[in-house]
Amino acid sequence: PFKRTGRRGIILDAIEYRQEIAFWYSNVDGSQDGRRVGNPHALIAKNQRIYLLMWSSTRSASASRGLPGWRLYILNRIRNPQIILKAQIRGSLQQFPIAPGYRRFRRGRFIARV
Repeated sequence: PFKRTGRRGIILDAIEYRQEIAFWYSNVDGSQDGRRVGNPHALIAKNQRIYLLMWSSTRSASASRGLPGWRLYILNRIRNPQIILKAQIRGSLQQFPIAPGYRRFRRGRFIARV
């Protein structure tokens, strides 16, 4: 079912089909590249940037160690996003559950959301 390509397209497919994703994320200066894993809930345009709102799993890199939890990622710092397929149930993709505390954020303009 996934047809989009490129960083933004892959993330949009993951949001639409509620599939877990993994990607590499770097700081402003390119340091501390780390792998992030989680459930993407929305792409948000705010202050001339695009952000990914994601429920990050305990398998993600984290300086704060406060995982699982909500994180905002700047789209331009995301590299090599990949959809992690779950088992299919009766021919349908298994979707992730909406994470606790998701209230469809009210800040910024939504590009896509679950």
